[in-house]
Amino acid sequence: LMVSPGAELFSETFEEGSISERWGIKQFFIIEDGVLKRSTHQPQESARIFLKEAAFHDVIIQFDFKFEGSSELRLVTGGGGGYNTITQVSTKHFQVNTAKRKLEFQPSHQGECAIDFEQGKWYTMTVEFEGSEVAAHLDGEHFVIGKHPIIDTERTYIALQVEGTSAHFDNFKIWKSVPKPEWES
Repeated sequence: LMVSPGAELFSETFEEGSISERWGIKQFFIIEDGVLKRSTHQPQESARIFLKEAAFHDVIIQFDFKFEGSSELRLVTGGGGGYNTITQVSTKHFQVNTAKRKLEFQPSHQGECAIDFEQGKWYTMTVEFEGSEVAAHLDGEHFVIGKHPIIDTERTYIALQVEGTSAHFDNFKIWKSVPKPEWES
């Protein structure tokens, strides 16, 4: 929406035997049939996988996902001593929030988009970061756009989190963002 993809900075298709060692994968996730799956280990617990050695500022993060019984999944980014954005995807909507960071920033709700996600159907989430702005979207009709100073920071923490029993992920990509000249207007 607001930027175009530039140089590819990271890509993962979750093919068995070729998984990047940059993922912090624990017992809560497994790689099976070429996708990342939330395992059945302690299904009542929140599960998280994170990208090690992250250092990204203005980027596009994109991933495919599908609900397989879970109630919510999140893309969490952080830097500068804490979280900065949380893209929450539940079965009935998705939203973008910013986090509290010490006394510097208070949490904020950037926006919400209603959509009924079907269990077992693949979707592609794209989250664009440029300066202090964020745009999260599935397509041209389902999107959230926000602006907050906490967004304008290097992302040294990137994680996928799952609440509930299962969700699947595939085709995780990060590109350098290239601003679209017409976006400001």
